[in-house]
Amino acid sequence: MLQAQNRMVLIAVLSDQKEKICEEVLTKLKESRPPRVDKGQLLVVISALALFARSDSDTGLEDILGQLKRDCFHDHHLRDDVELSCKTLIPAAVTMANKRHGTAPHAMFAIDEIVLCGVRSILVIVSPESVQSILEKIPPTPTKSPSHTSLTVTTPVTTPTSSVDARDVQRQLRTALEENLQLLKDMNDVMRTYVLEVKGQMPRPAARKKVTFQTDSVEDVDSGVATGDSNLVAWLEDIQLDHASIQRFVAEQLTLSDVRDHMTREDVVDLKLKIGPRCRVWAAISEYRSSKLNTT
Repeated sequence: MLQAQNRMVLIAVLSDQKEKICEEVLTKLKESRPPRVDKGQLLVVISALALFARSDSDTGLEDILGQLKRDCFHDHHLRDDVELSCKTLIPAAVTMANKRHGTAPHAMFAIDEIVLCGVRSILVIVSPESVQSILEKIPPTPTKSPSHTSLTVTTPVTTPTSSVDARDVQRQLRTALEENLQLLKDMNDVMRTYVLEVKGQMPRPAARKKVTFQTDSVEDVDSGVATGDSNLVAWLEDIQLDHASIQRFVAEQLTLSDVRDHMTREDVVDLKLKIGPRCRVWAAISEYRSSKLNTT
């Protein structure tokens, strides 16, 4: 009964204020760009909304909206205006019209729901792809939840008829404690005996042999006599290289010509010389090559 009254109020508002509603929608559309939809097409939408409110179904909407549907199919700007009007502008304008009509606040919520359902049915015909966003705004239909009945369960409480002697309980606890302590002591003795037997059966580790390595000292290397290219040895001695550094050149079977004419800085580094001998060798090589270039 109340729902029918709300529908009658909506029909009366749409009938009395349809011109005002269309003007408000067009005014909002003009704020962004010149609207493609005209007042006559908006009146068609309002008439379809009134028909939905009267019959509570989409019966007959196809006949009213047929021409508008064809126009929207060929003009996407018109379709955009109709979608925007149905989604937000017309529901807002109808709400304002209900306020001017003096509709009770509690009834306006129900009327808003009817309007949203109506514009959804209109968009199903005019622009089906836009229905999903409208569905999200429509509140779900409340469903009756099963009533919960509370059950009171009474549990009988029994009280002991005989009292227990506290001294008997203490005596039983003391006996159990003594038995547990004796059991732990026996287990400890068994574990100690087992460990001693295992240790007695384990062989003693063999004495490690002391391995020593005899290495030549640096002094022995330095004291050796360098053999190899005598000219190279003499040249290295002239730049004050020690015997250990000279031996590195000799070990690589280098000649004086190899060192002064072909050796690179990386080759000198690869010999693993100390910093002092390395610097003196490369300085002597650089000086020799510079003087050779000047003479040529």
